[in-house]
Amino acid sequence: GIKRIKEKGGAAFVQNPREAEFNEMPRNSIATGLIDEVLNVAELPAKIIAYKNSLGKIQIAEDAEHRPQDQQQALRTIFTEIRVRTGHDFSNYKRPTLLRRIERRINIHNLPDLPSYVAYMQENPGETAALLKDLLISVTNFFRDKSAFEVIENEVLPILLKGKTGENNVRIWVAGCATGEEAYSLAILCAEKLNGNIDAAKVQIFATDIDEAAIAQAREGLYSINDLADVSPERLRRFFTQEGDEYRIRREVRETVMFAIHNFLKDPPFSHLDLISCRNVLIYFDQPTKIGVLERIARQM
Repeated sequence: GIKRIKEKGGAAFVQNPREAEFNEMPRNSIATGLIDEVLNVAELPAKIIAYKNSLGKIQIAEDAEHRPQDQQQALRTIFTEIRVRTGHDFSNYKRPTLLRRIERRINIHNLPDLPSYVAYMQENPGETAALLKDLLISVTNFFRDKSAFEVIENEVLPILLKGKTGENNVRIWVAGCATGEEAYSLAILCAEKLNGNIDAAKVQIFATDIDEAAIAQAREGLYSINDLADVSPERLRRFFTQEGDEYRIRREVRETVMFAIHNFLKDPPFSHLDLISCRNVLIYFDQPTKIGVLERIARQM
């Protein structure tokens, strides 16, 4: 539920588990890493009301030509702070998406304007990391967009695997893999297609992202039952093992996926690829950047 709230640009405030009679729910919520603030329960109503009242008051002009000078300078400072402190450059990202995420942070802190937010960032170094986390939010699911995976399963993979033997490699790159669900979904489809083939091609899936925390979670391959809502009971039994209240991808599937930190814009792309899935990252780029990236990676196919 928290993932869906954050995906839609909402806020999540949680009661301090130290004062909760039953603290499992707030602790589990905090463990997602998506919580905006942890407060004592007596403070929550005022925080929620302040957040609600701040919505719509801060609007950053999308068109730079119509943006006040103080906003323009503030945005330059914010992007410089992010680049200096984290090494990530967001200048090629879609402006509407970036501005909405920044507006959300301003609303969270109940600040009056964009320059005030810059001052808050400079006084609170942890805010840069919090903003970066908001900018990197990528909520994904196993087999997200059923129709797209049906096309991959029924049309794309049969072509890629046709005529391939144990002497051949099938190389797939999932860019912007977040916590790994899409990469593992493709690995599952490949395993199903190659099942029973004693001379099957070797599948190699490279899954990359700039979010180190997301990559660490992906490598674990451990998911809650809610994360697996779109996984059929048959696939759940075949490709996962239950560990307490969670489920882990079986080793034979995990071993086909290699996770790595990789910047889609500036790091060299993988080569000799048969399939690239980059829809989770392209949606955040402006049009010229999309075209340039597609031309660059097309040369590696």
